[in-house]
Amino acid sequence: MSYEEIWKKATKEVARERDCLNDKLNQAYEDGYQMEGKYRDMKTQRDTLIDDIAVLRANNERLERENEQKTKVISLYKKAYEKTHKGWFRYKELTNHIRDMKFASPYSYNYIHLVNFIKELEREDDGV
Repeated sequence: MSYEEIWKKATKEVARERDCLNDKLNQAYEDGYQMEGKYRDMKTQRDTLIDDIAVLRANNERLERENEQKTKVISLYKKAYEKTHKGWFRYKELTNHIRDMKFASPYSYNYIHLVNFIKELEREDDGV
């Protein structure tokens, strides 16, 4: 084997290795370019999510305020209902007591008059 043959063989091997390394470099460059695109997409998504979080927090605070207001209104209605309900039971107790007293003293004009008045009120309530 002569010097020239060795030189040609070595040159071919170096060229083959160079081409292989060049292909690997091109592939790494392409991978890097794709990764850069993915990075930009992820950064855009992250920025969008950060904006969405701000919107969601604002909506959450608004809903909490609305919930607090509605809870106050419900509490007021509940108190009014309880007072009305309590008043209704007291009214029933009073009317029943007056009716019982009428039977206890059937000739008392006061009890007869009160029972008739209660009947008139109840007829008016039923007619409404």
